Parts: sequence; structure tokens; C-alpha cells
Amino acid sequence: MENINDASEFYRGKKCIWMDADIVAYKLCDKNYDCERCSFDFVMRNTWKEKANSDKAQLNFANNGLIDKIIRKISLIRYDQELTHIKNQIVLKHMFGNIYTIGLSPLLSLLIENMDKAYFPKDYGLINKDEVILKVEGKWGQREIISPMKFTLLQKMNIDPDDFPEDSWFGVISVNMNELADAKLSFETCGRNRYLILNILSRYLKTEPEIGYTMMDGGKDCRYLYEAVGEKEFQKIISEL
Repeated sequence: MENINDASEFYRGKKCIWMDADIVAYKLCDKNYDCERCSFDFVMRNTWKEKANSDKAQLNFANNGLIDKIIRKISLIRYDQELTHIKNQIVLKHMFGNIYTIGLSPLLSLLIENMDKAYFPKDYGLINKDEVILKVEGKWGQREIISPMKFTLLQKMNIDPDDFPEDSWFGVISVNMNELADAKLSFETCGRNRYLILNILSRYLKTEPEIGYTMMDGGKDCRYLYEAVGEKEFQKIISEL
């Protein structure tokens, strides 16, 4: 065991890793960096773990790249004039007369990736305004798509969860033009919806690393938005649409 005659000489330069990471103002290491047996390290890690698991936990710095990627994708979404955008993040593609293909908007489709199930409650027939027309489920939870107008479902398309919502068309409908006019969204409204989500996502970007990232002790590698922000926060985001 090392002979310690001068404590100040022994401690000189042996800063605790929490001090070295600028998390605590002053703490010297008397464990020779044996963090696994350090009570201070144990308390600090559990404190920050509880913080990260709280409802108000913010995105880990290491996941900024994921958020940036999603933000860039949303920024590239352009208003497609060949589509009719209606309320509740639904789009229509004109076929002929009053016949349209119905699907999800590019914005919602981008956010609810990694689907487990998507299904239309009805096979065909009249769909009333405010009726559920599509249910989508994933590890992030469930989202019901509500019809903003009355229409007739002529054909229900088979939905493959592996392709949906990238291929977001789920039915063929006929609709009265007056119903369609009342449900239609303007270019400006679609733009506001997009910027709303961009603004919300930007709040999850951190300018300072979280503890786990600073200490280089790994951390969860997230592939999807709901993994990074948590299921509750993800539901809040898509509920804005």
C-alpha cells in the first residue's frame, strides 16, 4: 500500500471524474479511480439515473443525431399540389370524378415509423364524420385516425406493417365535393403544422452532454423518435397533429 505522508501531495492531480466532467465543483479522488467501489460515484450515478427516468427527462445528448436526422427529413417535406390535404393528417389522391385514394400525410407517416399493426375497422360502406377510419399501433402506443368528413369506403387496401406508413395509402373512397371542401386544409395550414413539429422537436436537442455520454459509459442507441424521447413524450408530439 502506498505510504502517504503528505495528503496534499497525494491528492494533487487526482480529480474525481465527476469534477473532471464539470458536474461537481470540487471533489478529489481518494479511491485511485476505483469507481466501482466508490460510494460517491454510486450515489451520483443513481441520482442521474432517476433523473433520466423521470417524466421530465430530456433527450440524451448522444441522441441529438437522431433528432437532427428527423428534423432534416421533416424540413424536406414539400406541399404536394397533386394531393388534397385534409384535416387529421389525411391526404387524398384524385383518381377520377369524386373517387380518391386515401392515405396518411407525409408528416405523420414520418413520425410513426416502426409500425406493428395498422387496420381499417370497416371493410366498406358509409363512414361518418368523427368516425375512426384507421388504427395504427407500434411499440410507441396507438393512434386513431378520425375522419374529418363523411365519405363512402369503396375498397380497403391490404396494409403491410413492414411497408406502412412509407406506403401510406389504405383505401379508395368516394366523397361529396361539399364535404371535401369543408375538410380541406390550405397550403398555409400544412406549413404551420410542419413548423409546429419542427419547433417541438428542437426543444429536445441538448447543448450539453448528459452524464452517461460525458463519462463514455455507453447509453441506449436509439433508432426511433419514441425511443429517444419516451412513449409519453412521443404521444404528446403526435397529438399536436
